Amino acid sequence: MPQNRYNILMLVPFIDDAGAEAVSAIFRAGIVPSALEFMKETLSTGRYNIMILAI
Repeated sequence: MPQNRYNILMLVPFIDDAGAEAVSAIFRAGIVPSALEFMKETLSTGRYNIMILAI
């Protein structure tokens, strides 16, 4: 199996549920991340979603 040329770690905040669609779009684009986590959090300022992606 070939080694990756780059390692990318992204933390992507979303205000609405668009993050769930972004996860689907990543896989539809043929990108297979080594890790992907989608979290829903609530702060005093309101609800937000975070996606953590490692490629």
